[in-house]
Amino acid sequence: MLQEFFSSQWAMELGPIVTAYEEIWRPCVTSFVSDLKWEMETSQQLMDVSSGMDVLDIACGAGNFTRLFSGAAMPGVVMGVDLSFPMLRQCKRNLKKQNKTYITLMRVDVTKWPFAPETFDRIHCAGALHLFPDIQNVFNSIYRSLKKEGYFVGATYCLEGNIVINSIQKYLEKAHGIHWFYQQELQKLSSKAGFSRWEHQTYRQGIVFKVRKS
Repeated sequence: MLQEFFSSQWAMELGPIVTAYEEIWRPCVTSFVSDLKWEMETSQQLMDVSSGMDVLDIACGAGNFTRLFSGAAMPGVVMGVDLSFPMLRQCKRNLKKQNKTYITLMRVDVTKWPFAPETFDRIHCAGALHLFPDIQNVFNSIYRSLKKEGYFVGATYCLEGNIVINSIQKYLEKAHGIHWFYQQELQKLSSKAGFSRWEHQTYRQGIVFKVRKS
């Protein structure tokens, strides 16, 4: 119960955190293992979105990454999905400020995947893979909903060999349900789902990877 109460998803339902998420919460919380600016730049590069593509951003939060892809994809469909209603409302406010109201937002529990096969050219997920309970099922669902030759780009965090950092990571996993990946584990999840052409970049414990549906 304590783990559930202090989980990251619980935090995403709190108004003050949701309001401060984009500029304070997200950068600060992950700063000791990665860098948000690096994640965004690397994701944008690996996604390689072009005009007319249909793009899905899983766990879009306040829309940090969703906005990156929207301009390049036009007139394609860009959809941001998240489990948190407060976060989606904040995302909508952010989009309105930047006149990007054409982006579609939807509340979605990715463990109950609602999307049809071969729907999207690109699917992206940052800062959430380590929170999903059945991660293989998520990879399988993403694979099904990508069009042929489509890309999935994911950003998450890996285990560190340093004893001190590793101890902190193990505590966070036990207390807050954060799963820290091994790179080989992510490759295995991707391959088992059917993906090929693994590519990745790392910064500290952060990893951004790209795989393709052949």
